[in-house]
Amino acid sequence: MKTLTGRPDELDGFMGFVETHQKHLNAKTLYTTEHATVEDMFAMLVEYEMKIPAADQVRLDDLNDARGLFLESMALGVDFVDAKKPEMMKALKVGISDVEEVLFREQTALNTGQYMDRESDPAEVVVALAVVRGNLDQHAAKVRP
Repeated sequence: MKTLTGRPDELDGFMGFVETHQKHLNAKTLYTTEHATVEDMFAMLVEYEMKIPAADQVRLDDLNDARGLFLESMALGVDFVDAKKPEMMKALKVGISDVEEVLFREQTALNTGQYMDRESDPAEVVVALAVVRGNLDQHAAKVRP
């Protein structure tokens, strides 16, 4: 449930939240089945008039409380994702546009100046290409956290 409590405002955090929420959604059936199994075991003990130790009853109550909080967190998570998605989609589009602009500038620079001049010193061109490579690596690091 702790993984569902944060409400990130930045795109990377939001996508992490969406990924975590989706994992819990995918496992929700398993969680529900496991909870039902425990409930059935306790119901069987009650049905056969077996004495349930107080510590186990407390654990069952804790489990039921945790399940309720989990379901509430999941519902609130859906609401958060739905409300925040348009803003995050806009931020993603802006980010993509920024990267495309940087890449276009780099490409334009590579098609002009010393890169196209036959008289350019090859060693200088190699150094300049290393700088371009460094710039591209920096942008790749921003894209792949």
